[in-house]
Amino acid sequence: MTPLEIKHALEVAGFTQAEVARRCGLRNRQNVNAVIRSAARSKVVEQLIARVIQRPLEEIWPHWYGPDARRRRRRMNTAELFARVQKLEAELQAAKAA
Repeated sequence: MTPLEIKHALEVAGFTQAEVARRCGLRNRQNVNAVIRSAARSKVVEQLIARVIQRPLEEIWPHWYGPDARRRRRRMNTAELFARVQKLEAELQAAKAA
């Protein structure tokens, strides 16, 4: 679905983006708008919209949930990043020594 179709389906169901934001515990509707435009991800918002407009996630966002879905990589936290850098440095040292 296009963002315009999603917004229209929400209106038909009697929901505004602000109402979706409130029910998801968000402070403003801009976060919901970003999810609708696929500029951001939020499973809570995505699932609530799907429930409200009574459509499966695969139909609303096929690029995230369809058979050819592309997933964003999970961001590493600082400890994971530090461990990875140390591992790469050790490999580099070993390669230099060889």
